[in-house]
Amino acid sequence: MRVTHCPRNQSGSIPFMIVTSIIKFFRAMATGWRYKVCLVGSGNWGSAMARIVGDNVKKFDEFDDRVPMWVFEEMVDGRKLTDIINKEHENVKYLKGYKIPENVVAVADLLEAVKRANILIFVMPH
Repeated sequence: MRVTHCPRNQSGSIPFMIVTSIIKFFRAMATGWRYKVCLVGSGNWGSAMARIVGDNVKKFDEFDDRVPMWVFEEMVDGRKLTDIINKEHENVKYLKGYKIPENVVAVADLLEAVKRANILIFVMPH
C-alpha cells in the first residue's frame, strides 16, 4: 500500500530528510519537548494577541506555558514598561484596562525574547 500524501523522490521512497525529521519530532515529543511561542511586538495589537496566545498555550500540553513578548523599552510615569507589564500584567500605555496573562513575560532584549522559540508571532506596525 502506498501513501500518496507523503512526498517521495524519483525512486518512490520517502526522502531521508523527511524520515529523520519525523524521528526527531517523535523523539522530542517522548522527552517532553514542547513548542515555544514568542510574540514580537507589544503595542495595542501585540498586547491583544498576548491575551489570546497566553490563554491558549496553557490549554495544550504541546506548548510551553511561558510566552516571552518583546517590548520596546520605554518609560511610562517614571517606570520601565517591561516592569509594569511583568508586575501588573497590563500594558498601561497601549492597552489600558485589559489584563495580560501571567505566563506572558515582557522582555526588552529581542534576542533574549526569541531565544529557543520555534513559533514567532510578529505583531508590529507596518
